[in-house]
Amino acid sequence: MRFSNATHNVSESSTSVRVTVIRGGSTGSTVTVNVKTTGTGTAEGGPSPCGPGIDFTTAATLPARTFSPGQDEQERDDPVVPGHRGGRAGRAIGLALDNIRQGATLGTPNTATIQIAENDVAGGRHSSPPPRAA
Repeated sequence: MRFSNATHNVSESSTSVRVTVIRGGSTGSTVTVNVKTTGTGTAEGGPSPCGPGIDFTTAATLPARTFSPGQDEQERDDPVVPGHRGGRAGRAIGLALDNIRQGATLGTPNTATIQIAENDVAGGRHSSPPPRAA
């Protein structure tokens, strides 16, 4: 089991990130693996729902990924980035593969980073409108 990429990019206004996990070796049986957030990035995690200053939803373990016999790749959106409530640009969230079951082994890369990118257009933010005049 490994991530398809060591780095995933996401906009600061996103609410999830697309992460692909690839299964190596024999695909003759069912295999389960977890993806978890880690404290290795520069982003600040917190509970859901996230408040100000929190860049991502802390998830000890995201929903398990189960690979059926013959399945060698699984792509899905994981809900770790809280969008306009946090997700400050320039921060990074660490990910790791964990709790592999049914005899599968770790490949490389088995850790990854989510880079949160700025979401400005012509000096204004996509995620919130400008303040109204009183």
